[in-house]
Amino acid sequence: MATSFKFRYSASIIPTEEVTLDDGTDISYNINSNLDKTFGSSYTKTIGTVSSKVVTDTYLTTTSPVALSHSTILNSGVGLAFLFIKIVSAGSSGTPDLILKVNSQDPVTYGYVAALSGVGDFYLSPMIYDPDNIEIYSSGATTVANIEILVGTI
Repeated sequence: MATSFKFRYSASIIPTEEVTLDDGTDISYNINSNLDKTFGSSYTKTIGTVSSKVVTDTYLTTTSPVALSHSTILNSGVGLAFLFIKIVSAGSSGTPDLILKVNSQDPVTYGYVAALSGVGDFYLSPMIYDPDNIEIYSSGATTVANIEILVGTI
């Protein structure tokens, strides 16, 4: 029997630049010459001692903000110690997107927590959240997204 449940996660970022070659038809992708390096890290976060602290779900976004705690998503107001959301496919004809914002805050005035666009784009945060205060939605009817959610609860 497991004694603890953990998430191992990592990220790497490669800042690139495109250079059109002399023939005008080929492009070279290089590490950004102003930075000359890549970035990356990994970490393991303990979620808890019981398997019920790890929750996953899938969801088709709507054009209206919906709290993560809503019955159609996590169905729980239990605090989150870890949040991962990924766009897995388009739910309509356009490029899928997802806006993650703090509840009842106008994203134009206060900004987004995250704005994802395209299949494979993701958001990862090992911070404590109240799922009642985090809302997700898509920007329009043609950009709704099928998403996958993984959370660790506190």
